[in-house]
Amino acid sequence: MSELPTGETPRPPRRKRYSGKNPRNFEDKYKEHAPEKYPETVAKVLASGKTPAGSHVPIMVEESLKALKLSPGMTGIDATLGHGGHALRILEQIQPGGKLLGLDVDPIEQPRTEARIRAAGFDETTFEAVRSNYAGLTKVLAARQLEGVDFIYADLGCSSMQFDDPTRGFSFKHQGPLDMRMNPQRGLSASEWIERTKPEKFTIALEEHADEPRAGRLSEALAGRVFKSTVEFANAIRSSMPGLDPDTIDLTVRRVFQAVRI
Repeated sequence: MSELPTGETPRPPRRKRYSGKNPRNFEDKYKEHAPEKYPETVAKVLASGKTPAGSHVPIMVEESLKALKLSPGMTGIDATLGHGGHALRILEQIQPGGKLLGLDVDPIEQPRTEARIRAAGFDETTFEAVRSNYAGLTKVLAARQLEGVDFIYADLGCSSMQFDDPTRGFSFKHQGPLDMRMNPQRGLSASEWIERTKPEKFTIALEEHADEPRAGRLSEALAGRVFKSTVEFANAIRSSMPGLDPDTIDLTVRRVFQAVRI
């Protein structure tokens, strides 16, 4: 490699080039990951009916706000903070004088959401991010000497930023570690749970959490085995159902992943 002339600043490495018009991999969609720098790109993605990488589009916002019957000065809880879409709208309606506690167990997404809410103008007096599962709601209130709140909002389930990120291991559409934990620092990963689970317990999970009609057959094929990646697990599900049509197999893969996530 030739040396640079004295005093000349080295050029930064060129950004990776992608085949096609737009990057397809989650980690490569740098413009969608930085909406403050590339608002036009994010707007185009939203206009196409898709969700920008690393974000989440809240649903039934107006219906939710109407049901909560919010007014200035209220104190309340968003028990599933997520990407903060509902929280931001709630905060707008309880000012001045209101306060929202936002609960979430995800150590990766919660700091990002808190930063977005702070950037929108809501300081510590109006919003507090709390690292807690909604099951710990009473402890959260007790720690703040609150006997109660004016409202509690909860939108249960995973969000797009968890499903879309291959490193979180929630979806069979991407190659990634078979994890599925909302908090990757606690509890068993999906891979560990499958390896330790007996067919009888696996069958119950498939029946109760996914209404899977082939629960027994799948449990015998999957329970107790070691699967390190999402794709490996999905392929094992498919191979355990020879002779079924592709649509039925695809639905079965979705149901099994749903049951294991729960």
